[in-house]
Amino acid sequence: MSIAEAALYGDLVKYLSDRWAEQAAEFNETAFGEERPQIDELIRTWFFTPQPDLHGLTSRAIIRNEELTIDLLLDLAFGIVYKLVYPLLCFFCCDHGLFSGRP
Repeated sequence: MSIAEAALYGDLVKYLSDRWAEQAAEFNETAFGEERPQIDELIRTWFFTPQPDLHGLTSRAIIRNEELTIDLLLDLAFGIVYKLVYPLLCFFCCDHGLFSGRP
């Protein structure tokens, strides 16, 4: 999932919770501000509660695991480039006179 897609899902959750709070306030004859905290608490509870559909992990843990995986892959890619590709590039450039100081 891209960052933009995740942001859109976040916006969708906000939009739906606002509409839900409006309808609940109308149905219960209460104020929007009275309904919104209850809805926010339901969302927060779901986010931090282990979910059977997510292998018993919380939604927060799934997101964090993905972040850690991406960081690990970036570190691995940088290590490969720095340890393998860079020396080969330097060797190739020096061998062909590209670093000789001539234009």
